Amino acid sequence: MATKTPIPRHIQRAILGHILGCQPEELIGAIPSLSSQQQVMFEEMKGLFSSGVPLSRIIGFREFWSLKFFLNQSTLDPRPDSETLVQSALEHIPNNKQSSLLDLGTGSGCLALSILHERADLSGTLVDNNLEALEQAKYNARYHNLNDRCTFIHSSWLENVSGHFNYIVSNPPYISHKAYEKLADNVKNHDPQGALIAKKNGLDCYETILKQLAVKKVTFNLAFFEIGFDQEKSVSELISNAGFEVCKTVRDLAGHPRVIIFKP
Repeated sequence: MATKTPIPRHIQRAILGHILGCQPEELIGAIPSLSSQQQVMFEEMKGLFSSGVPLSRIIGFREFWSLKFFLNQSTLDPRPDSETLVQSALEHIPNNKQSSLLDLGTGSGCLALSILHERADLSGTLVDNNLEALEQAKYNARYHNLNDRCTFIHSSWLENVSGHFNYIVSNPPYISHKAYEKLADNVKNHDPQGALIAKKNGLDCYETILKQLAVKKVTFNLAFFEIGFDQEKSVSELISNAGFEVCKTVRDLAGHPRVIIFKP
């Protein structure tokens, strides 16, 4: 008979913290008393984790940039690599200066809202083509008391957007169909395909955004694209061919190219 792999203690604390409404750290060294209903929930959630469901999908949120972002079936589970984009943007967005940010394909809103959380004079326009994802971004904005500085637009990239924005950020789908097949099951089974896969070997969304930007219905000062680890050359070429100037490539903590910064 196969031996069940024990669930790590920090995962069990996270599940218990969610059930009891407390921080997991409060449960270190403590043995909480659970009601029969809470015990059933605990066992069910442990079972889900053992079957391969990510913790964030079990408890309904992911911590990103030390903030809590609630998820639904239409939102991508935020990855730590995407914090590289947040950090890069913050290094270029000054404090105490009114400016505007456009987030294309916002999903849960983790990029724009993390940046707005750090810059009190920044306003954000969060765009997504999926209404359910956009509603989740609105919820997260309200949760973090940022909704009064946010505008939400239902749009396929820039189709329904116009005007000038100081900064643009985007983490579009950039995984090819071939690469998608090699992803872990817990990603393929629980993250929406539409937030991961792009045609043209993962480059289709970049190409679409850049073509729309080239029309200049939307103007900007500086833009930040998250990219796949092997896409620096191809995305840089798309940017240059669209008439924009690549400023810099930023690497993530693993040393992979992760963000391309460009300007008009």
